[in-house]
Amino acid sequence: MVTVVDETGRQSGRGAADHDGRFTVVGLPPGTHTVITAAAGHAPQARTRLVNGAGPVDLGRLVLSRVSGTVLPTPGTWNIDPIHSTVSATAVHLGFAKIHGRFRDFTGTVTLADPLEDSSVEVVIEAASIDTDNADRDAHLRSPDFLDVAAFPQIRYTGRRPTAPRPDSAPRRTESTTSA
Repeated sequence: MVTVVDETGRQSGRGAADHDGRFTVVGLPPGTHTVITAAAGHAPQARTRLVNGAGPVDLGRLVLSRVSGTVLPTPGTWNIDPIHSTVSATAVHLGFAKIHGRFRDFTGTVTLADPLEDSSVEVVIEAASIDTDNADRDAHLRSPDFLDVAAFPQIRYTGRRPTAPRPDSAPRRTESTTSA
């Protein structure tokens, strides 16, 4: 929602933004006006501009921040960038030592929806790409004792229905399935 007030604080115009965030308020008299943009769940923002009657006034790009501080990307399908992403694994050795590794070869997509709960993620991991910085251990992990990459060359992960963070910072829940 967009509200325009004049120098005295009196409302001189009001309107709604379209789905692209564009709006028009007509009939403003020349002078200094403050445009206040607001949306449910977001912190309002104000910009002051001089209206001279010669044409549209550019407010620049306005980005409203979510009140919770979390701003999600635009809904759509996003490819996971393997250069900026990591698929890691931790295994317990002898019941107390943790072995950390990562899979070097994977692809995936994240589909963000509105509402967030309709979103999903799908990842395909090449099981043979396991890397723990130890060639002998990696060979053993690829064997039938663990990943059995000859029989199961890919690990597939599908996650559905993520939930937004709770105000009390409780962990998020995701329904997911993993198959090898």
